[in-house]
Amino acid sequence: MFFKRKNFRLHAHQYSKFNLSYKSRAKFSLREFAASGAAALKKNKSEILAFLFVALFAWAGLQSARISAIALEVRQKIFSGAGAGVGYLDEAKEALKNQDLSRASENFSLSLKNFRASQKELETLEKNLLGATKLIPQKKDADNLLKASISLAEAGQALVSFGSLASHFSFGAEGLLRGGVDFKDLSAQLEIINARLSEASDFIEKTNLNNLPADTREKITGNLEKINDALSASQILRQLVALGQTFFTGQKQILLLMQNNNELRPSGGFPGSFGAIKLASGKIEYLKISSIYDLDGQLGEKIRPPGPVLAVNDRWFLRDANWFASFDKSAEKTISFYEKEGGETPDLVIALTPSLISELMKITGPLKIEGREDLNSENLQERLQVLTQSDPADPSNEPKKILGSLYTQLFQTLGSLEPAQKIRALDALQKSLSAKQLLFYTKDSKARKIFDSFNWSGKILPADRDYLLISAANLGGTKTDLVIKQQISLSSSISRSGQTTNTLVITRSNTMPDVPGAENKSFIRVFAPLGSKLLKAEGFDRVELPRPDGEGYKTDSDVLKWEKTQVEDVVSGTLIGEESDKTFFGNWVILKGGETRTIEISYSLPFKLKNIDRYSLLLQKQPGAQDFPFEYKISLPGWTVEWENFDAKTPKNHSLQTATVLNKDQFFGMVLKAD
Repeated sequence: MFFKRKNFRLHAHQYSKFNLSYKSRAKFSLREFAASGAAALKKNKSEILAFLFVALFAWAGLQSARISAIALEVRQKIFSGAGAGVGYLDEAKEALKNQDLSRASENFSLSLKNFRASQKELETLEKNLLGATKLIPQKKDADNLLKASISLAEAGQALVSFGSLASHFSFGAEGLLRGGVDFKDLSAQLEIINARLSEASDFIEKTNLNNLPADTREKITGNLEKINDALSASQILRQLVALGQTFFTGQKQILLLMQNNNELRPSGGFPGSFGAIKLASGKIEYLKISSIYDLDGQLGEKIRPPGPVLAVNDRWFLRDANWFASFDKSAEKTISFYEKEGGETPDLVIALTPSLISELMKITGPLKIEGREDLNSENLQERLQVLTQSDPADPSNEPKKILGSLYTQLFQTLGSLEPAQKIRALDALQKSLSAKQLLFYTKDSKARKIFDSFNWSGKILPADRDYLLISAANLGGTKTDLVIKQQISLSSSISRSGQTTNTLVITRSNTMPDVPGAENKSFIRVFAPLGSKLLKAEGFDRVELPRPDGEGYKTDSDVLKWEKTQVEDVVSGTLIGEESDKTFFGNWVILKGGETRTIEISYSLPFKLKNIDRYSLLLQKQPGAQDFPFEYKISLPGWTVEWENFDAKTPKNHSLQTATVLNKDQFFGMVLKAD
């Protein structure tokens, strides 16, 4: 319940010590009653709470007629003022929605004026009654509610100030311009907002709204019920401002990875191009977009890659460094290669796919690439794939110039959008973040925690029950992943003994015609809880990879660790290994154009359920991957579902079934009880 009530009670033995009936107490004068209580206290100091309570109650009873008369006199004045204050809060809220900061500020000020006037009326009542109103629940509740309203109005004023300061910030081709406003100024207003909202929440928790007039109760409840949501929003803003303070002050180096998710890799796609960016207090001092091969040509070391990468290269370069399924691990390895190949150590790594740009171009409209056709949200990925391929016969077709022009125009257009369009752009950005088409990594521990809290870091997350991530790496050199259709079905069976067995069925179809270059060759890893045991694997292809002779090769410690745990299933050739505190089952799927394949993997989980236990599945989406349909079936013979957090299609006592779209990380939880 949003409004908490605290009930205070004196135990029966505390009253019995006084041995007073109601009638005998009524005959006592206040002085006599106090003397009696004081004498009792000399015998037992632990009775002080009971004495004070009863003494004050008796005194209040003697003043009841006077209290009632004065309360009736001022009640209407108090609550009419409070009601007007609430009305101004409503108008301020509407003004904020319309981004009219001036009108919002005016209405917050008027609401404060009315709430404070009502508070003075209560103070007058307090003086007239010589402090006795502290004993009246209605007065306490009115006082708490007025204090909450004042805190809320003050939070609104700080929010207006925050909005006014933030309006000086602009984003465009030059980077972030702050108009003389410091991030510390924003932080100061957010601290006020958070403090005042917390105060308002505390006052409301002490309030019994049933003691207030119905019309006032309805108005105030409508405005204050969402304080906790506002607190959460203020916390998010504080974290975002903290990120701005970290990366948009001083000198910063940013590495921008442009990952082509039409050639899918574990952390999003093949990073065919990259951007080296230098910021000075948020302004772009230097921006260079280059082909990844420009850097890879600088690597003198001969490093042996992870086994499956041998399908495309017998050496490990920056372009294949994003091999690990958890983006933080891939980003660390990417930084290592970037430094080896001559790049400056970045303060921030940003990985994005064309899917993000396509979403933003739905708002900006088509962008003109000089001397070429317009790019729009529909043709972007297809045209970029053609335009960014170096062609010796066409010297003007330089990928870095095309991408540089595209990003410059995109940033400039985003910075000049109308307010309503900017909100749409933020929605598109949030959608891409949820879908992991945009990822962040930094070595700054505080900023990294914020990225983790927003789930913007693409990490493999911990899970103490069931877990599933399907990670595909296109290692055939073809750009075919956007035409791959995939359906995923997970069936879990929990036996009476509490043992869980999973059967995962993946159906993949290549919708391209059967022509040269249409083949999709992917190494697929299925991540499950650490310690899971493979029972069966069917539908995979066996691929014989070349083995380096070992001469002149350096062994990477992370690759050595990754391969050290691996064993190969004799029957299916599936690799069973460990990565990011998970067990993975990895094997090849090669699809020609027009071909459909079904892969089936069965495995047992490493834990057993108790008689009453919780069961959950953490389902994570691969960065850069398309949205795929996902079906989840749970068979529970001998178990009853006591609670679940998802809508089952056909809920039964011993089974659950649901269907969703794998477009973001998802969590399915339930509580089970053995029959």
